[in-house]
Amino acid sequence: MIGKWKGSYRYNSKRVKEILGVDKTNFAISIDTFENNHFKGSVEDDLTMKGTPGIGEIEGTISGEKLSFVKRMPIKAVIALNNDTKTYGMHTNPEKKHKPIYYEGTFSHDKKSAEGVWKMKMGFSIFGNFITLLTQNGTWNMLRDE
Repeated sequence: MIGKWKGSYRYNSKRVKEILGVDKTNFAISIDTFENNHFKGSVEDDLTMKGTPGIGEIEGTISGEKLSFVKRMPIKAVIALNNDTKTYGMHTNPEKKHKPIYYEGTFSHDKKSAEGVWKMKMGFSIFGNFITLLTQNGTWNMLRDE
């Protein structure tokens, strides 16, 4: 489990994909500790593919072939409607942390890859002149980077 992983996540919403202009966002994960089925590490999204800025933290558990983890990014990034122009886009606020993102999935039999689903819990916020979309969820996958 300890080591480097590369993967990507996708939004389920076709509308969100249209707003962002990308089908998926790549990420890199480094698992630094693994003890008693618990792991911790860091994650970084690819900014050229509309990822969330900053180096985040992940913390999770493994039970057999199942895994779950929470991704916490240091900078808030939202897909939001600009009230002035009535257009959507990605907006960031470095003074606030991003909402936690919850990942669940399954490892391959050799534990060199995993895939699953992710979600952010529902919420509503006004972001300056922007109103954020309420729900976001999708799928993800990753491969061990050897």
